[in-house]
Amino acid sequence: MKLKNYLDNTYYVVAGSYFTLCLVLSTLIVILRVNTLYLCLGIGFIALITLMMFFFYCRNYEFDRRSFVVRVGIFKKRYLYKNIKKSFITENHRMSYATSKKRIAIVFKNKKEIWISPEKMDEALLKLINNTGGK
Repeated sequence: MKLKNYLDNTYYVVAGSYFTLCLVLSTLIVILRVNTLYLCLGIGFIALITLMMFFFYCRNYEFDRRSFVVRVGIFKKRYLYKNIKKSFITENHRMSYATSKKRIAIVFKNKKEIWISPEKMDEALLKLINNTGGK
């Protein structure tokens, strides 16, 4: 089962602000006839921010029989169900794979904790609970 990441409305505002900033920078460069060096630096800056936004917005979660995979951009991390101590729904503002305030907290036996926020949170939580033996 593959689930996309859930995004709160706040992040859509951030994306809109980013594209507005890009438009303003492009307009200033064209209208004010800025030096070519500044033009190249501006384009590089916009490309860097675009790459960072790709990693921020392109997230999904894949659940199979023995583990689940968290994909962020081109990176992926596999977590085994047997290492999970408990999982539950929580609300916090800490940085994680999750991009929403309401998220699933997963606590591992080694005391490590991660948070994910799939679109279908109930299905993902049921899948986690069923595969971890009701924890």
